[in-house]
Amino acid sequence: MTTQQFPAQSPLNIRNPGNREGEYFDLDSLYMITLESCDADRQLLYHTLATPGYYLSRSCAVGSLLPSMRPPHQHKYIELVYILKGQMTQQIEDFQTTYMEGGCCILNKNMKHVEICSSDFEAVFLLISDQFIRKAIEEDFYYPNHQQRQVRANFLYQALLEFQKQESFFKKEYLDFIPKQEPAAVRDRAQRIFASILLETRLQEPGFLSIVSGQLARLFSLLSDPSVYRMKRQNLKSSKEEFLFNRIHLYLLENHGRVDYAKLEKAMNYTRDYLNRVVKKRSGMTLVELGQQICLEEAADMLIHTDKGIGHIIQEAGYVNRTYFYRIFQEKYGMTPLEYRKHNARSEDIWPGETT
Repeated sequence: MTTQQFPAQSPLNIRNPGNREGEYFDLDSLYMITLESCDADRQLLYHTLATPGYYLSRSCAVGSLLPSMRPPHQHKYIELVYILKGQMTQQIEDFQTTYMEGGCCILNKNMKHVEICSSDFEAVFLLISDQFIRKAIEEDFYYPNHQQRQVRANFLYQALLEFQKQESFFKKEYLDFIPKQEPAAVRDRAQRIFASILLETRLQEPGFLSIVSGQLARLFSLLSDPSVYRMKRQNLKSSKEEFLFNRIHLYLLENHGRVDYAKLEKAMNYTRDYLNRVVKKRSGMTLVELGQQICLEEAADMLIHTDKGIGHIIQEAGYVNRTYFYRIFQEKYGMTPLEYRKHNARSEDIWPGETT
């Protein structure tokens, strides 16, 4: 398995780097915000990216800015792309769309895409996990009177929650947002939201996640305002191979990452060698590695959201060798299970008797 990692324990890993069939982004964080600007004449990209606990600002030469030189990528997170200045062309699967200032799109998971740097632009890329989207939606309530509380509802919230359903594995969908008002005025409102998200993420002052979640709700509210934006839902077809990969991925999720080749071959009606080739081509991982990643993610989720002992979690994840589990967990998350639990816990949470 080929993996490229940014410096200083970045939560973002790129599998299959440079592969023309598509890179796969694996993000170990609730969200990541990236500010990107392109200087087409100098053929330079400027990046500022931040996740909770990580910040990086840099410039890089992109060589030839032709799309043929930049491989597409995909990931398991929702991605929001917003154009602050200029215009940017996105290649989404086999189609190209140019977004102007104030324009935005929200891509469903596992869609191959890449920005084409053929002109100057400034844009924001926001990767958001299902968990953090639900937090923003569930905590966005208001009071019609002092005795009653209601959760807000709009068509964008509904679409984002639909993206999280199992059947979304088999859909190639994304949302386009075209500004109805003066683009500069709309952009300024969005820019203030993105600036707040970036600052709060970098400083991590008390309550920052709640503020970021609230700002995300305000961004969704802006995009769903029919007087400000026109939303268009786009649907593309999946190839047979991609449809099969999504079936395999869903099967592994439903079976907690456990790979039983005989059952998998019977369920998919293909040989294990062919299934392995499809998974490797699409994700940069073997079937076993993809299953292992799902197991580790479930274990990490239990560490944060349950009070189960680490030994019990290891057993529930299907690992017999505790030492082996610790080794692969540290390789993925850069810390022991206990350190991961403490790092992601609220200050009042304690787990007596646990050791690293």
